Amino acid sequence: RNVVIPARYANLLFSFLLSGMMSLLITGLTVLRTQGLSEGLVEAWLWGWLNGWAVAFPLVLVLAPATRRVVRALTDAPA
Repeated sequence: RNVVIPARYANLLFSFLLSGMMSLLITGLTVLRTQGLSEGLVEAWLWGWLNGWAVAFPLVLVLAPATRRVVRALTDAPA
């Protein structure tokens, strides 16, 4: 059975998923560059990701309205 989330949570879900994916990729690349392919890489990556996501998700929620206003000001179509 599919889980259906009410549409009123779409912006929250989008922010949650995007911040999670972006922080996962960014911390992965950062840890790989700083540690190389070493023992403990996955543990360091996951720890860094959880810490990064804990910051990224609330920041996306706070910054999204201002970002939407900037996009509307820079474009001729509604954002």
